Amino acid sequence: MVRPRESREKRLCLACGSFTRVSHLGLDLCRACAVFHRRSLTREYVCRSRTDNCSTGIGQCRKCRFMKIDGMLENASPIDIVYETEETGEKEIIPLLSRMTDCYRVMCETRLIGELSSRSSSSHPMQMNDRDFIPTPATPSALNEANRIFLAAILNFGHRAFPEFNDFEEAERWKIVSNFFHRFRLFEAGFRADKKFPDDFNKSFGSYTMFVSVEVAQSFYEDAQSNRMMAESLRKDLGPNRERFRRLKLHDEEFISVLILMFWNSFRSSRAQQFLQV
Repeated sequence: MVRPRESREKRLCLACGSFTRVSHLGLDLCRACAVFHRRSLTREYVCRSRTDNCSTGIGQCRKCRFMKIDGMLENASPIDIVYETEETGEKEIIPLLSRMTDCYRVMCETRLIGELSSRSSSSHPMQMNDRDFIPTPATPSALNEANRIFLAAILNFGHRAFPEFNDFEEAERWKIVSNFFHRFRLFEAGFRADKKFPDDFNKSFGSYTMFVSVEVAQSFYEDAQSNRMMAESLRKDLGPNRERFRRLKLHDEEFISVLILMFWNSFRSSRAQQFLQV
């Protein structure tokens, strides 16, 4: 399993031998070697010793350093990530989709328990699961609380799912999370509503445990005009959006794949685009 950042010990970069706390390109590579490899893809080097077997520390033979990194990447599956097990220190190959599915499950559990616990009449612990919880109509105050829980869960998801996420500055991480939040919540709401309310196209999820509908909108705010505007918007968009997801018929694996792309595409930076290229 991936260790939390604060408890993650330094490890040796497999290419140059320097210390690193975070994996890059799916391997125990330091950031310097990861950047070096990307920049070297279109370059040609000559081995210093003409043996193609030089030592590969930073500042040593660039050709041998590149060949060593490239060889390790060729031997790793492009859809796998290498993690160090906490118990034995051995390397464990975990398929990317399996890893993302597990991290998304944790994010969902965090939101489910957090939202149900914050209800005025809290659910029994035995009912705090996806099978037994009962969706309730959304309210402004409850949605605000749910959104705070969702944002915190996304931050934790980023830390657990993507070692590269931890390399960003705090302001950059928050921008990634907030952009992803605004895009993903509508996509996820449609996907989950098609499973939870398969025969009721008048409902969709407003949070993990609350639903919105035209009927809910009519008394959502204290202001009657705002209620009319919200109801009209839902009346116009809710049905077509639900029909769109019904036509898509996304499988769980396809949903997770879109989640991965959406997480990084939400943030337009060269570093995020480098991750997508990997």
